[in-house]
Amino acid sequence: MAKPTARDLYDPTKTQFIFECPGCGQKYKVAGVQIEDEEEMACDDCNTVFRIRLRDDYRSLDIITIHGPTGAPLGPAETEERQ
Repeated sequence: MAKPTARDLYDPTKTQFIFECPGCGQKYKVAGVQIEDEEEMACDDCNTVFRIRLRDDYRSLDIITIHGPTGAPLGPAETEERQ
């Protein structure tokens, strides 16, 4: 298989990623077209906020924790102040 390129990220049949939330281990599956490099995301299960970083080979991701689980009931994740 040829090495993926940045253009392949726009083809969901060529680039898919499976990764786990660093806080609780919930698994996510996304196509390259669904994410951006350095995108921040909040876990649906535990509210951990993490950053998705694409590696240079476009075949794998690094997941960096920004804020750990809040322990609060789930609410809107994109607010000025997290509860």
